[in-house]
Amino acid sequence: MPSEDLVEKMNSLLPPQIRLWGIQRVNNSFNSHLHCDSRVYEYILPSHCFLPPKPGSTAASCVIPLESQNRPPEPEDTFWDSIIDSDYFSLLRRYTANKKESQVERLPELSKEELERFENIKAKETAEIRAFRISPARLERIRALVKLYQGTHNFHNLTIGVPYNSSQAKRYIIAIDIGEPHLIGSTEWLRIKIHGQSFMLHQIRKMIGAVLMAIRYGAGEESIRMTLTTSENMHIPKAPAQGLLLERPIFSGMAQKLEKTGNEALHWEPYEEKIEKFKDDFIYKSIFRETTSENVYELPFSGCMANRVFRFHEFINFMDSFRYHKGKGLSMFVQGKEEEPVESFQKEEEDVDSIKGDGDQAMS
Repeated sequence: MPSEDLVEKMNSLLPPQIRLWGIQRVNNSFNSHLHCDSRVYEYILPSHCFLPPKPGSTAASCVIPLESQNRPPEPEDTFWDSIIDSDYFSLLRRYTANKKESQVERLPELSKEELERFENIKAKETAEIRAFRISPARLERIRALVKLYQGTHNFHNLTIGVPYNSSQAKRYIIAIDIGEPHLIGSTEWLRIKIHGQSFMLHQIRKMIGAVLMAIRYGAGEESIRMTLTTSENMHIPKAPAQGLLLERPIFSGMAQKLEKTGNEALHWEPYEEKIEKFKDDFIYKSIFRETTSENVYELPFSGCMANRVFRFHEFINFMDSFRYHKGKGLSMFVQGKEEEPVESFQKEEEDVDSIKGDGDQAMS
């Protein structure tokens, strides 16, 4: 057996971003890939991603009225009322369009008074978003939605290139939970843990994207059930890869075999405290630094998504400005709120994600 201080000695030779937690004996036939019978992923995102779309955005016209959502009011419903003025988007377009190198059309420059007012709106938005704390009522609704993924379902709408009638579309989610909100710096974050047998390409990110759409646009539980039951193709955007990490592989079957032969089972529990501290020091804070250093006021992204890596604010802006084909995406989530087709979101995803595989892209 290795010496007791071998883990400490090996870690002393590694950079702090790479850690060895422990060493355990296994039998000669052990294969970490083949004997992994399930995996636990974690997705982390700012709680303000669940705010409704900004008034005046394309998606704002798709939001189901509160009186039709069959729920009591929540503080988030009126979040933008004291922040966004009626001409905010007009000022934003003029502000950003004239700063681009290539312009389709030249828009009037902002006057000194308009620029000052616009800067004040930007500063207030930044402060309010970073100070935002999700209400218990909205958090419970999000928890109820993610629970709908538990069990065996057809996830063909939550991956790329897998048809409805394919056996590969059936996946088993063992558990999915959202812990209490977590403060990183001054921003509140939600941590979603997903334990499943196996995952398809982008499945987790699309699962999160569907929940964001359901909450932000008021579509509710029926929209999630629709993604899991309809044979129609729904165009669900992927949440940013920035927030996804593979937390741990699970070796339940191998653990039982090891115990029968007198060896110690493969469990992560002895290292929980160290793992959580590592995530705080090297993963959560890194994501937070990237997020807080970004300018959240750029004009919502438009154009081809190829080679584009979205961060959280860009993803939300994209969701709120994108127009789907009739009968796809938003119009399937929000009945009767169809948008005229502009470009195919699904086609762009297929162009970018031509390589298909079993599993999502994640930090690990």
